[in-house]
Amino acid sequence: GQATIFLGSGSYKFELRTPAGDLVNTFDPIVGAGVLLDTVSTIAELKALSSQGLALVNVLGYYAAGDGGGGQFWFDAASAASADNGLIFIPNSAPVLGRWKRLLFENNFVSVKWFGSKGDGLANDTASIQAAINAVLTTGGTVYLPPGVYLIPTQLSINTALNTRTVTLRGDSMWSTFINYSGSVSPAINIGSNSSLDNSGLVSLQEFTLDGINSTGEVNGIVAHDGQRFTQWNNVQARNFARGAGFVLDSYWLIGWGNLYSINNYQAIRATTMNAVGINTIHVEGCGPWSTYAHSTITLNDPSVYIQGQGSHIAVISIEANLAINSLRIKDEICVAEYYSESNLAAATGNEVSLRGESPEIRGAMIYPGTYGA
Repeated sequence: GQATIFLGSGSYKFELRTPAGDLVNTFDPIVGAGVLLDTVSTIAELKALSSQGLALVNVLGYYAAGDGGGGQFWFDAASAASADNGLIFIPNSAPVLGRWKRLLFENNFVSVKWFGSKGDGLANDTASIQAAINAVLTTGGTVYLPPGVYLIPTQLSINTALNTRTVTLRGDSMWSTFINYSGSVSPAINIGSNSSLDNSGLVSLQEFTLDGINSTGEVNGIVAHDGQRFTQWNNVQARNFARGAGFVLDSYWLIGWGNLYSINNYQAIRATTMNAVGINTIHVEGCGPWSTYAHSTITLNDPSVYIQGQGSHIAVISIEANLAINSLRIKDEICVAEYYSESNLAAATGNEVSLRGESPEIRGAMIYPGTYGA
């Protein structure tokens, strides 16, 4: 391995030891010339610097001091790495060798603010969020979205290819981190692919709301393809995809230890090849076919929630105030511990629950027909 140590002025003694504490070598004395440290306000000011003999530069923000995009950087005079505009920057003088590199204090953790995301609901944050995702695809890691509203007019993609690492996209909470999709390409967030590649890495989505209120056309919220072998969910909400599904979960294994919320979507959840392990809660509200729109891929008879798979266990499914003619359809070896239904159109039509295939099971159910919208 390799370690870079910055020394202040003075004389030092270094001992190199094994993990068991056995002495391998001693270096005494090592004289430090002192850390030359500078502080600048923005990334633009950092890029305007050559190394100038500086060991460290403290940057206060990406666009302005305090905006969350700052950090500490060191100059790697031997590097010819490509810039990703988050962890690696090329000076404006465009040297063949020499790059500013961000010091990482938490292994494989990056913030989208480091890559230039603003999260103000106005700026296009697609490229910066995608760059942050790309930065951890091969090594694995967590991409963090601080509280804010992140506008993405184009699709985000998380494709671990043949990687075995874990890639996590995590907000602060469903109530403070919002990703607003305004595009026409489906889905808004694409996980894996339908190719023959076995994407054996784990993709984990946590603590954010995806909003399709400004999307156009038949757009789904989040699609996990069957080429992506493992996905995990915790407190993720998809809402306002009026002509598509909130979630399309075709990933082979859903390692779901959290909660899914689907609100005001054409179809709430469609999971057709699911092997789920420990889904806690699925909550659906205000979903169903819009009678004024002739949808070409989801028929009026499609249920709000459609789950098919083997050996899957879901603790709670809650469906409220939906217009779909069928509320819940489960097929094959799906076990739902508790089912709660209130004020759904399906109860009035007699098609509240449809059980198909081999050994589907609902252990407890509470159904209150009510009136839609009540």
